[in-house]
Amino acid sequence: MTGFRTIVFVALAVLVAVPGLAAGTRQQQDDDQTQIEALEVFLPVMVFDKKGEFVPGLQRQNFRVFEDGVEQQITSFDAPTQLPLNIALLIDTSSSVKRKLKFEKEAAAAFVMSILERSVDRALLATFDSVVTLHVDFSRDSGDLTRSIDTIKAGGNTRLYDAIYRVCEEKMAQLPPGTRPVMLVITDGADVGSDRSLDEAIAMAQRTSVTIFGISTRNYADINAGTTRGSVDKDLEKLCEQTGGRTFLPYQRIELERAFAGVRTLLRNQYVIYYEPKNQVRDGKYRKIEVKTENIDRKADIRAKAGYFAVPAGTDTIPR
Repeated sequence: MTGFRTIVFVALAVLVAVPGLAAGTRQQQDDDQTQIEALEVFLPVMVFDKKGEFVPGLQRQNFRVFEDGVEQQITSFDAPTQLPLNIALLIDTSSSVKRKLKFEKEAAAAFVMSILERSVDRALLATFDSVVTLHVDFSRDSGDLTRSIDTIKAGGNTRLYDAIYRVCEEKMAQLPPGTRPVMLVITDGADVGSDRSLDEAIAMAQRTSVTIFGISTRNYADINAGTTRGSVDKDLEKLCEQTGGRTFLPYQRIELERAFAGVRTLLRNQYVIYYEPKNQVRDGKYRKIEVKTENIDRKADIRAKAGYFAVPAGTDTIPR
């Protein structure tokens, strides 16, 4: 990526392929006592009713999972999951956000203070404009994060896809097993100047098991009254939907605060499904996932990642 600040991320000497798997490789023994690797998929799931409200209280028997059209057996289920959170907070600091940056910073700081209530949860802070800058690496120190949020300024282009790709590749891919990789993106404009494409950003997020939540302030009525939803929101929605997350479109300051609160609520009530794919061939190919619900008393809108890549046998992986 051109214009990248060398002080921001240290490029990895070895690129690690991560498949979007849960405890991703389990060691099992066959009759000859030979070690083999069994894939296990890590699948965070959210369920909403027709009003867009989260559906709580679901159990393992309320879910069915299909991979490439074949139903899978759920091996484990957490409801709600207590797995530690590792949150990458990405804030758009391009020129177009100058007038609303103050409100975004205040809401982001409040979010950090509330989400890091548990000692096991961590967050990092990165910004993106003409370059991608890491301000604070994964930390449990909310004070350090909020102070850094307060210092950020706006100017330059909007390298959204580069930011998602680089943070997933160089930070989220290095997370230890037994955690939830989550990314929260706050942006108000279409990508401008990225070397990576939308599809490449989605693929990297899926490879690293990252769930993306997006807050679009493009239609923020307190600043730009009368604006309407546009293609930029559709791109952000695609990023979130393909990785199992959700998009928020606040129009006023109070709605911006509610959007951050909504993300926090979802993260605290998320379901997590694990299954060992019936297709255990590690061919590096993309596997499509579909989740269905049954025996619930309302129409459900299900959010889960659209698929994952089956990492080739022998490839080093970081288990999820």
